[in-house]
Parts: sequence; C-alpha cells; structure tokens
Amino acid sequence: MDQAVARARQHSVGNLLHRTARRYPDKVAVVSGQRRVTFAEFDAAVNDVSAHVRERLAGYKRPKYVVFADSLPKNPSGKILKRELRARHGGLAES
Repeated sequence: MDQAVARARQHSVGNLLHRTARRYPDKVAVVSGQRRVTFAEFDAAVNDVSAHVRERLAGYKRPKYVVFADSLPKNPSGKILKRELRARHGGLAES
C-alpha cells in the first residue's frame, strides 16, 4: 500500500472519531438543542449505521456520506423535500 494512502486512512474523520471515542468516551462530542451526545455514543451510532449498510447493500449502492438530523424537511402533505436536502448537504459528496 502506498504510504500516502496509509497516512490518509490513519487521519480519516471516521478513524479520528473512533480514536477520540476510545480516549475520551464520556466527553461531549455533539450538542443539538438540549441533547448532548458523548464521543462513545456518537461512535456507536456511526458504527451501527455503517454495519447496517455494509450488510444490506452492494458496494456501489452504499451512500458516500450519512447525515444525522433531528428532522427532515417536509411539505404540508408530509412528503420529504429531497430537493431541499440536496441543497443543504449535496456538497458533502464532493468532499
């Protein structure tokens, strides 16, 4: 494996999150309104989503990114506004 690729994998966001969760499991990682999520809880949620996707989807169907949200934008009849989601988070796919 190329050394640059190995170094990039060492410093990926997922790897950094996992190492931080092991080092500081009880520290707050995310605050959303009144809810506080520790690094250990956040790491567990990320691992659960990743395992679920890996078990059920072929590699080419797996999402490039996952966004945790409190709610989804909906129109008055309750349909999810996909266009608004793409506008908010579409740039993540290029990252």
